[in-house]
Amino acid sequence: MSQRPILPILLLAAAASAAPAAITVTSNIKDGQTISGDVNFEITIVSKDLVTSVEFYINNDLRHTDDGTPYEFTLDAIKEPEGELTMKILVQTETGDQKTLELKLKVDNGVDKGADHWVEAGNQALAERKWDEAIKCGRIALKAKKAYDPARMVLAYAYFNKGVLDQAQKYAEDVLATDPENIQALDVTSAIALQQAFRARANTDRNTLAEAIQSALVRAAGNRTKANEAALNALGPTTDANRIRVAEAAVRAHRYSVAIQALEPLYRSSFDNTTVVNLYLYAQLRAGRFSDATNTAVNYQKRGTPDGEGFALLAILFDMNGEPSKADEFTKQSFVIDPGSPGVKLASLHRAWMNNQIPGYIRQAESLFQDQATATQPRAMAEARGHRSRANYRTGDLEGGRQNWEDAVTAAPEAYDLYIQQAVQTLNQSLTTGLEKEAIEFQRKLARAYLEAGRAARPDSFEVWAGIALLELLQGRDQQAAEAARTAIKAGPEYAAGYYVASIALTREDRRLESAISTLRSSKAAAEANKLAEEVTRLDNLLKAAEEAQRTTKQEILTATERFKALDKVNLAGVGVPDPVTALNYYSRFGRLPQLVLTPIPR
Repeated sequence: MSQRPILPILLLAAAASAAPAAITVTSNIKDGQTISGDVNFEITIVSKDLVTSVEFYINNDLRHTDDGTPYEFTLDAIKEPEGELTMKILVQTETGDQKTLELKLKVDNGVDKGADHWVEAGNQALAERKWDEAIKCGRIALKAKKAYDPARMVLAYAYFNKGVLDQAQKYAEDVLATDPENIQALDVTSAIALQQAFRARANTDRNTLAEAIQSALVRAAGNRTKANEAALNALGPTTDANRIRVAEAAVRAHRYSVAIQALEPLYRSSFDNTTVVNLYLYAQLRAGRFSDATNTAVNYQKRGTPDGEGFALLAILFDMNGEPSKADEFTKQSFVIDPGSPGVKLASLHRAWMNNQIPGYIRQAESLFQDQATATQPRAMAEARGHRSRANYRTGDLEGGRQNWEDAVTAAPEAYDLYIQQAVQTLNQSLTTGLEKEAIEFQRKLARAYLEAGRAARPDSFEVWAGIALLELLQGRDQQAAEAARTAIKAGPEYAAGYYVASIALTREDRRLESAISTLRSSKAAAEANKLAEEVTRLDNLLKAAEEAQRTTKQEILTATERFKALDKVNLAGVGVPDPVTALNYYSRFGRLPQLVLTPIPR
């Protein structure tokens, strides 16, 4: 029997034990490839031994270690210098074996195309709602040109729409740091503040929640108003060439007196230009110049040729002046001429609310909302949602009312009327029978947040100041209520609701002064009995000041009472000083002026 040779077998075994384990490493990104933006490296490893780590190096700089499948690394190529780059992937196994894959790559983000090219591309991506693509374009634009505000704005919009609010705010604030009146950046920060306010509702701490909502709403309203004022100021002094643009920008900025002055020459010279007369009349209404608005309305009816929106404005004026039959006639004509106009429908809604025609108001609010569901005009959309919110509350749909109101304010954070509306709704909720004290206080803190936002949107709003006076009255802060009421009637000398609220606040102020005078008289008598001459002199001076203040306050009460009766003969003639709840009900129906969206004046 022959024996098999064993030497070759032994040699093969020795060779096998000495050979290192084979490791194969491949990448989805190939050697020599050009890369840009976010580049995701996917590594495939074939090894009979367990892989313990995969290290990724960029130009010998360790960037990432992965110890489990899938083996991946995302490189932000926008952060890397343009040009050549070396990527090394080092694989290590449990036996200590290593394998390196080296890739020579080229970084080319297209920076040489220039910042403006990428800003334009970013804006196109925003228009197509491609947020990540817009972010990429904005970042490349900033790489091409550092601190470039148009690129920052692309990033601010993209991050906001993606829901990354902290990044959106960072880029918007970077713009505002160099350009404090940048309209786009102010708009973005307004929108961010609103989102922060609405997200804050998840906070269970009521005090923190009320403060957060107030801070965010005030910021949003103030920033949008500042943006509108910047747009107005950018037009410069009023000239014949820019007169119409100034007037429309002034209305958006709540600068109604500026709009009236800009339109005055056009109104006098072309009375049959309906869009000019409409805006002129509307600005007078919003400014609280009701006597002037009435004169304009009478002239318009006699000498002009009102269109649908013109008749809608006439209906409001004649309704306010106690001629409801004429107002009804004008409303009918407005719908005959232009039944699809948002201005016509908003005017009709305003009249329905004022006349307490609630079922009709609810139907019209829903109809307008459906009309504007796909609208792109922010103010028309905001007003439609604002009215629907009010209708929701009247039907007991509190959640729907809140959501529609939030949508309305998001579309138009400068609309101080919306803040007044929500403040009234919240104050009414605070008067619900059986509500616990803590809940009442929370509702009134929210009402203050809304009114402060209204004040940020329009600091000289007599409607807002009347609302603040009402809140102070309900809170028992009589002295603060009197001061707010005085501000309201000073800002709106023809505003009946301001005088109506002032009559209560000033009556309470009179009572406070009467109590103070009584205390001072007692203290003075005691000082005289004790022969404290200096104290007697001091108290006597305080007493005289208090008595003078009371005389002034009594005259203010008389004036306020006479004025609210004269200014609203239909609803307030023969009425005495109300209680705060009665005044709140009046304020809710008649305290807000019509907020319309009118057809732009042809240029």
